[in-house]
Amino acid sequence: MAEELSPELQRALLWTKFSAALTAAGLDPERYRGRLEEELERVEDQPFEVKQRVTEMVAREIIREARPPPPPPRPPPAAPPAPPERPEVIPLVMPEPRVTLRTDPKPGEIFPAPDDTSIAILIKVLPFPLEWFYASPTRQREEFRWPTLLMAIERALERPDALIPSWVFSVYPWILEFLRQLRDRLREAGAR
Repeated sequence: MAEELSPELQRALLWTKFSAALTAAGLDPERYRGRLEEELERVEDQPFEVKQRVTEMVAREIIREARPPPPPPRPPPAAPPAPPERPEVIPLVMPEPRVTLRTDPKPGEIFPAPDDTSIAILIKVLPFPLEWFYASPTRQREEFRWPTLLMAIERALERPDALIPSWVFSVYPWILEFLRQLRDRLREAGAR
């Protein structure tokens, strides 16, 4: 039946098929008309089915050629930046607990008490106001109505989980040993 088609009708049908394929691919078929006609002239003596296959093949080649080349491969992801160098961590060394003689400013009483470095640590560890740490044992009991510093240290050693906040152990891992040594030195100095 295709052989009964006139050469003009065959060319019109092949052109319709070719132009539909290129138009679907977003191309202008008129731009490639010469190429199709060249290929069809080569198979002019062949049956219509061969001409159809040639038309389809030319359309596929043109579409493949017209596609933009694939993008270049992506570069491998950049390595994450190196973490900043950490300064050398100097292990926390327990300061030496020392005892000195202090004078309570209010009554003028002289008493053995921790030195300034030890008091700075105790202020962070024990839940008492700043004035209490510098008060004499007499004033700690009578004016503040709290235990003396020596008594507070002894209780903290008996029940550290109840009297010392948990964060203290990560900041001062040596705190219990520090408190033991300070307690012993306060006792030797005659603290009450």
